[in-house]
Amino acid sequence: MALLEVKDLTMRFGGLTAVNKVSFSVEKGQIFSVIGPNGAGKTTVFNAVTGVYDPTEGAVLFEGRDLRRPLLPKVWAAVVAVGLFTGLAFAAFAANIDSLWRAVVVLNATEAGEPFPVGKAWKDAWTFLGAGVITERDVNKLADLELREIRGKQVIRSRKDKTVFETWENPLLAERRLDALKGLMSLAGGLRTTRPADGLWIVRLPSGHVFGVFSSDVEAKALADGYRLAPEAAVEEKDGKVVLVKDGKTIATFTIRAEAEDHQALAADAKDVVVEKGDGKVLIYDDGGRQALEVAESREKAKARLMDVAVKAGKLRWKLTSRVETQTLGAADSPEEADARIAALEAEPEFRKKRAAARVIVWLAFFGGLAMGAGGMFVVWSRARRTTDYIARNGVARTFQNIRLFPDMLAVENVIMGMDAKRKLPLWKQALRTPSLRASEAAAKARALELLEFVGIQKRAGTLARNLPYGDQRRLEIARALATDPKLVLLDEPAAGMNPSETGELTGLIRKIRDTGVTVVLIEHHMKVVMGISDRVVVLQYGSKIAEGTPQEVRANPAVIEAYLGKEEVT
Repeated sequence: MALLEVKDLTMRFGGLTAVNKVSFSVEKGQIFSVIGPNGAGKTTVFNAVTGVYDPTEGAVLFEGRDLRRPLLPKVWAAVVAVGLFTGLAFAAFAANIDSLWRAVVVLNATEAGEPFPVGKAWKDAWTFLGAGVITERDVNKLADLELREIRGKQVIRSRKDKTVFETWENPLLAERRLDALKGLMSLAGGLRTTRPADGLWIVRLPSGHVFGVFSSDVEAKALADGYRLAPEAAVEEKDGKVVLVKDGKTIATFTIRAEAEDHQALAADAKDVVVEKGDGKVLIYDDGGRQALEVAESREKAKARLMDVAVKAGKLRWKLTSRVETQTLGAADSPEEADARIAALEAEPEFRKKRAAARVIVWLAFFGGLAMGAGGMFVVWSRARRTTDYIARNGVARTFQNIRLFPDMLAVENVIMGMDAKRKLPLWKQALRTPSLRASEAAAKARALELLEFVGIQKRAGTLARNLPYGDQRRLEIARALATDPKLVLLDEPAAGMNPSETGELTGLIRKIRDTGVTVVLIEHHMKVVMGISDRVVVLQYGSKIAEGTPQEVRANPAVIEAYLGKEEVT
């Protein structure tokens, strides 16, 4: 099997055909020359082989295969991912991106310490894109609670619809509960003031009402004992203060008698107060974070309690909206009522008709974006399948007719740059300058010096490329090409501008390259070089092949003689 096969290669640029159905094959270990007059298409063939140009027609095969990036599953995955992203972006813009952001992110925003509801956000996104009904939580700033005496009992109820929350016998305790419930209501279902009670001691009623929070059990038990003993205690005045005394022991101190009497009245219904450790529980504080209102077993139960109070008090309502309607579709007093109203709305024929029309637009935008994104991604990838870097990594290197070195880099650095095609240096290793990276750099420099010695310019390793003589620049470019560790090297007019002595040395260098196992394809106008070292020669004229064979066969071919010397005409 030939190392390189060029099959019916055609290169067109606009209306100009630069190369027309050129075919030849190069066997492993050969020195193969491509010759012809100026403008014959030789460099264009080199450019097609090395990936500078993609063949207009025909094929270039290396080791029996077309050097193009394979179509792997990860490529398909990338194409699909880009298509889906583009499709979703088009759908979002078609549905109004600002309203989508509000429905998905703004309305689902949580308070500090609460996780963002990702699942609900995704659900809302699909509902919005599908022109469904979205629920928007609304806070009623006018909602309030009141305390009324009904049939001898103290009733705490909502001011608007008179929903009863709690009923108490004791007016003072009822007033405290009213303040606590108002505090819970003002939080509107939020957990912003809910804190862990670990390490604290809580004095509370079985219903959850908190009388006090302490850092030690001694203080907590003292307060609890004060409530238990207060109803039977005597009110006395000592040292200008009013105290409650039980069995000769002072259990509470006040500034005026009315406060002591109120405390006794309150304690009458607080005899079952308990003291408990707060580990594992949470405390719900008022909006200022100063007064503990209630205790709950967990954040989840605290959330449920706060939502229940807010809904019953009318503090929260749920507005129903849809992107197909400019006005609010209604409101509900609870999530359950909202779900029922949504089901009824989405069953209405007129709404379903509007929703279907809006969904068609979104789906058209989605599939249009999907096609554009996936198709564009595939086209871009296809154009990058056969590139110079990929071909170089697979074993094909070249030099150029016009020298293309890095002029402001040292000769040894130019050669090291050629190794970049096959050196794998992770970015993190480069950033950290790891020992393995330094070892890799040292090995690369040693290999570069070997290649400079191979081409005969090791002594100039520390010289800037721009300061090298012309012949040494040619040799440096060959060394850089060899640094890619190629199987095939293409030399474009390497003897151009050299004197006879340098040309002779170059001929020896090309043979040395071939002797290392690297196949050489050569473009050269210097016929002494071509005929002296080539195993086979192909001749181009005006972009077409006119001859191929051994140097002796090509030298004697009439078409070649005519191409170089012209045709004698007798008149």
